[in-house]
Amino acid sequence: MLSARATDASGRTQPVEQPWNRGGFANNLVQRVEVVVVEG
Repeated sequence: MLSARATDASGRTQPVEQPWNRGGFANNLVQRVEVVVVEG
């Protein structure tokens, strides 16, 4: 799993876990993407 996390000029970083909210608003999580490495 590859993760990308942003940090602003004040040193604030994106959270790893987001508090749940019914509407799904304010999605500011660390983004995760599955990566498959193929040797060859």
